[in-house]
Amino acid sequence: MESTTEHRGTCLCGAVRISAKTKNDNISACHCTMCRKWGGGPLFAADCNDVIFEGMEHVSIFGSSEWAERGFCQKCGTHLFYRLKQGGHNELSVGLFDGDPWKLTEQVFIDEKPSFYSFAQKTKELTGEEAFALYSQEREVVLEIAVLDVKPGQEQDFEAAFAKAQTIISSIKGYQSHQLQRCIESSSRYVLLVNWATLEDHTVGFRESEQYQIWRKLLHHFYDPFPVVEHFELVNFRSSNHGH
Repeated sequence: MESTTEHRGTCLCGAVRISAKTKNDNISACHCTMCRKWGGGPLFAADCNDVIFEGMEHVSIFGSSEWAERGFCQKCGTHLFYRLKQGGHNELSVGLFDGDPWKLTEQVFIDEKPSFYSFAQKTKELTGEEAFALYSQEREVVLEIAVLDVKPGQEQDFEAAFAKAQTIISSIKGYQSHQLQRCIESSSRYVLLVNWATLEDHTVGFRESEQYQIWRKLLHHFYDPFPVVEHFELVNFRSSNHGH
C-alpha cells in the first residue's frame, strides 16, 4: 500500500531533525561488510524522498566509496543516511523515525551475511552482484553548475556564510546533493555543483521561495562579477557498441 505519511524523527541527542517521505512502508536490510562495520550489524533503511534535515551544521559526511557517502551526527554519533553522490538515492536509517510502520521486504548483500544471525521473515534476497546490477542504472538528475568569483580577501567570510546557507538549499524539495569546490589556481574562485531532481525544482521551487531570499542575503554580496548559472544533464553512452 502506498504511504502518503511524512515520517519524522531525530538523532539520539536531538541536534539533527529529519522529515522524509517514502513510496511505501517497505525497508531493506543490508548485510555488506561496510554497513556492518559502520553500525555493528545490518543497516535497516528506507528509500526516502523529499528529505529535509534541520541542524545540518551538526552532520558530518564520510565518503565511503567513489559513488556513495554516509552521514552521522557529530554530537552523538547517530547514523543518519547512506546516499549516492550522484543520482539522489537516499537510504535513511529507520531507527531515526517515530512509530513502527515498517515491513522488512528485502535483504541485500546476502552473500556477505555472517552465519551467527538470520531473520524469520521471508524476504527478497539479493547478492552484492545482483544488487549492483539492479540499482546501478543512474537516476535522471539535473546538475546545476555555478562558477563563483568571490571578492579577493573575503574568501574566509564567504566559506563561513556558505556553511550556513547550505542548510537552506538542502531543505528544498527536489534537492539531491551539492559540493562547493575551491579553485587551485585562483584561490578566490569556487564552483558550486548542485544535483536537482528536475530543472523546475531549482528555477521555480527554490528561486521563488522565501528561503532563496535568505540565501541571497547570505551570499550574493560576495560575488564579483555575479555568476552565470547553467544546468546540465547526463550523456548516456549505454546504448553504444563500445563495450560495457
